[in-house]
Amino acid sequence: MASGPEAESLPAAAETVVRWAAGLGVPLAEVHVGGGATVDCATPDRRFDWSAYGHGLARLGRAHPEPTPRIEPGRALTPYCGRYATEVLDVKRSYGEEFVVLRGGTLHLRTPATKGHDQL
Repeated sequence: MASGPEAESLPAAAETVVRWAAGLGVPLAEVHVGGGATVDCATPDRRFDWSAYGHGLARLGRAHPEPTPRIEPGRALTPYCGRYATEVLDVKRSYGEEFVVLRGGTLHLRTPATKGHDQL
């Protein structure tokens, strides 16, 4: 759905997806409503409100029992579990700046980098 919305707004977005899927005219047991849980690397003490999100999804499930919404929490669960360790493959210098080439997926670093989060 998106990356960064607050927990209270995600159930409404999930409801839009569930209603759309239910209107397809094809019987579906479940529908993936995405991830999107906020990870605020700039303010690590601020956490996504999983309780509020869960309560909102429970209300959605009672109002629209078919298809069942499924979530993908992805990176929202792991940033607070420790450190990301990877191999440094190379250090490039260009126009007075250093760029580090890592062995790792772009998903691990792309969103924090594009949002300007300090990852140190």
